Amino acid sequence: MDVLLVNPNETSAQMPPLGLMYICAVLREGGFKASVIDAEIEQMDNAHLESVFNKEKPAIVGVPMFTPTYSQALNVLEIAKNVDASTKTVVGGPHATVLPEIAEHNKVDYVVRGEGEMTFLELANFIILGKGDRKKIKGISYKDGNKINHNPNRGLIQNLDELPWPARDTLPIEKYPGVLMPKKHPETQLMGTRGCPFKCAFCSSSIFGKTMRFRNPMNVVDEAEFLIEKYKIKSLYFYDDGLNYRADWLNTICDEFIKRGLNEKIEWKGQVRVNKGFVNQEMLKKMKKAGCWMLAWGIESGNQTVLNNIHKAITLKEVEDAIRMSAKAGIRNFGFFMGGNMTETKETVFDTIRFAKKLMKVGLDYAQWTLATPYPGTEFYEVCKKNNWIKVSRWEDWKDDKLTVIIDRPELPLQWLQDTTEKAYKSFYMNPYYVARQLSKIRNADDVKLLMNGMGWIKKAMK
Repeated sequence: MDVLLVNPNETSAQMPPLGLMYICAVLREGGFKASVIDAEIEQMDNAHLESVFNKEKPAIVGVPMFTPTYSQALNVLEIAKNVDASTKTVVGGPHATVLPEIAEHNKVDYVVRGEGEMTFLELANFIILGKGDRKKIKGISYKDGNKINHNPNRGLIQNLDELPWPARDTLPIEKYPGVLMPKKHPETQLMGTRGCPFKCAFCSSSIFGKTMRFRNPMNVVDEAEFLIEKYKIKSLYFYDDGLNYRADWLNTICDEFIKRGLNEKIEWKGQVRVNKGFVNQEMLKKMKKAGCWMLAWGIESGNQTVLNNIHKAITLKEVEDAIRMSAKAGIRNFGFFMGGNMTETKETVFDTIRFAKKLMKVGLDYAQWTLATPYPGTEFYEVCKKNNWIKVSRWEDWKDDKLTVIIDRPELPLQWLQDTTEKAYKSFYMNPYYVARQLSKIRNADDVKLLMNGMGWIKKAMK
């Protein structure tokens, strides 16, 4: 085995690791024997991973690193090095991109920053085939004697159609539970765009940048059709920051779904923005006809001042109008809300809870509350760091759970935010109007299953 890409265990595995699958496909196209394993979905413990490394003997082991999975990623690399010290280890992903100093770690040989496909291919050519000069490989960081070299950044991939489709063949697609109220299985994701031009204070654009790039819509539909035929996919999630950023592009995809009859074979969902320039009744009707059953909207707050301060670039009226139009088109709506953002107060948190219940009356079907988390590379992180709100001193201690105190602010104590989040869930989902409206939407067995799955998801979210 030339390259083995590993999604670590003890991480969330609701969907296949798309980034690793893209890198794997590019490596294979470049002539390398590469594969992806998901230690979490396969429930691999350390001993199992060790046996895999012993069997496959990869020249390179690569892992993604997110801030909450810092320790898990390093654990994989440590196992690889213990099996064979000559194995070259590579770490990529948002955390490693923002903080490439992780290259100092004795288990890390290389950091791949930003979009990883072409960088990883050049690095594999250097490590395995001895081609090129690593000092000229853009987008990598590595140890060079007693110092760390950070090569210049690599530019974004401008033509996404040059990339092969993700290599899904080594992963058990049918085992993944899906995301955002999964309704039918198997479910998997597809990405038609990269980049986001907006500048939300809580979001890092370290991988795909601010420049929007679009795949040819026909190529997107071809991949969707392939997933239906090859993997018998019943539900598709468009894994884009904003599926509705370009009306002509989305319109072509919808038309082609209808023309090929894909709307009769699968249902799909995606994440969209509420801005009035991106939302209109005609497009929503077309999306519904093309098979869209749910849209996820980044709402974040029910207070306009907070929205302005986190640079969300939306208005409360736009939110309400978008939800109403989507519901009118027969599409279900999922709202993301966040508590504890920049300039947030207890009163603005209650504004958000009240606004969610108002949206319930115009067509919001599902609401998810999370606590604002200051990830490295975001404006929110710098604000929290400056104000000494961050309570974890080591990345190893950064856990994505309610037991870990990541930030604690005097005016918004963590315990208060957690208790209020639970109250928000109860006030929304236990509202008599909400219960009656959801029961009225039951038409078939799939709707019953969705309702039951939703109840389980709500219980899990409140834990």
